[in-house]
Amino acid sequence: MAILRFRAINKDIFKAIRNGKKKVETRAATERYRNIKIGDTIKLICGKYSFEMKVKKVKIYKTITALNTG
Repeated sequence: MAILRFRAINKDIFKAIRNGKKKVETRAATERYRNIKIGDTIKLICGKYSFEMKVKKVKIYKTITALNTG
């Protein structure tokens, strides 16, 4: 199971994902995140709070510019 950690300063983003207000989370496609697939369960953690969710879509962009225009 992949784990996505949020810093305390990003607690608002963590809460927005948990509450369903933020539908998309982006991460650099490092070795840690590259193998996440549709249907996988991921664990999101911020401080002492955590929850799990299923991945609905995965898309890898070659550059940050492509992410912003894609």
